[in-house]
Amino acid sequence: MMNGEDDMKTTMVAVVLIALTVGAQAGELASAKAASTPASGGMTINLGSTDDKRDVADKAVLDQAVTLIASHRAQDALDLLDPLVTTLEARYKDRPEKLYCSHGTAETLFYMVSASVDDKGAVALDYPFCDAYFMRGFAEIDLGRHAKAEADYAHALALAPNYPHYLSEMAELYSMHHDWAGALKYYTRAREDAPVYSPEGKANFELGRALRGIGYVDVELGNLDEAEAMYRRCLEIDPKDQKARGELGYVLNLKARQVGLGK
Repeated sequence: MMNGEDDMKTTMVAVVLIALTVGAQAGELASAKAASTPASGGMTINLGSTDDKRDVADKAVLDQAVTLIASHRAQDALDLLDPLVTTLEARYKDRPEKLYCSHGTAETLFYMVSASVDDKGAVALDYPFCDAYFMRGFAEIDLGRHAKAEADYAHALALAPNYPHYLSEMAELYSMHHDWAGALKYYTRAREDAPVYSPEGKANFELGRALRGIGYVDVELGNLDEAEAMYRRCLEIDPKDQKARGELGYVLNLKARQVGLGK
C-alpha cells in the first residue's frame, strides 16, 4: 500500500506523462525544454542541455571511444574516457541541484517531477555525463576490470536511474558473475522502464532485451515455464527476434528431456 507521499508522486508523474503526450502532439514541448520552470517552494527545475558547445565536444569524444571499443581497443578508449570523466566531474561538482542526465523527454520529465516531490532542485543534463561513465565501464569489462565497471555503471545509473539500457547492462554484468538475484533485479527494472523511458523508437528493443535477460536467468534457476513465457513474450513483441526464438527452442528441448526422464 502506498503512503501519502508515494501516492502524490505517482499522481504527479501520471499528470506529467499525459501532458507530455498532449504537448508533443501540439508542438509545445520544444519551447518548454529550453525554459526554467518554477516549482513549489521556489525550486527551479531546468530542462535541457546546459552548454551546447561543450556537449558537442563531449559527444565527439564519446563517439571516438565507441569506435575504439568496437575495434577491440579498450585501453585506447579509456585513455579518452578517463580525462573526459574527470573534466565532467569538475564541471558539475559545485552545482547545488540534484543532477540527472537524460536520453529522452519522458525520462527527463520524470526526474524533474520526482525532484519536485522531494522538494529538491534538479537539472537534467544532456547524456554525455552519464554515458562517459557508462562507456568507461564498458571498456573496463573488456579489460576484465569488473569491479571498476560496476562502479562506473552505478555512477551512470545514479544520473539516469530509469534508463533501461544502463539497467540491462548492469544486469548482464551480474549475470557474468552468476549473481542471479542481482541480474533479475536489474532486468526487471529494465522491463518496467523500457515502455516509458526508452528513447523514441527503442522501446521494443529495450523491452525485448530485458525479457530475454529474465528468461536467461530463469533458465539458470531451473524455472523453465517462466523462461518459456519470457521468450514467447519477446516473439509477440518482435516475431523476427531470432535470439528469443533460439532460446525458446532450447527451453522447449530441456522441458521435453525432463518429461522423458520422468520429471
